[in-house]
Amino acid sequence: MPRGAYYLVFIASGFAGLIYESIWTHYLKLFLGHAAYAQSLVLAVFMGAMAGGAWLCGRVSHRLENPLRAYALVEALVGALALAFHAMPIPGARAPGRSATTPNAERRPRTGCCPAPA
Repeated sequence: MPRGAYYLVFIASGFAGLIYESIWTHYLKLFLGHAAYAQSLVLAVFMGAMAGGAWLCGRVSHRLENPLRAYALVEALVGALALAFHAMPIPGARAPGRSATTPNAERRPRTGCCPAPA
């Protein structure tokens, strides 16, 4: 595989990481109740995991026969866990359109300038 292909894979991996960081922030905002707390938690976990991964990689990588293959396996595992995350129920989160004060939000009369769809 040409060297440029590796760069594209690394860029795609970083882009996917940023997207999932945003998604996890949104989910945690539903659970924690505030965007600032959610963003702080996601950033702390993200940076802590990067530091821990760099430390572990520095200790183990010289013993691996093919470090790039090990990196690809770790990326695949993280990707599988990220996809499995969406199926997990989130305690305290409500279905879209519902709030704590209106348990039957679908039956709420519409207000505003536009008529309700038939």
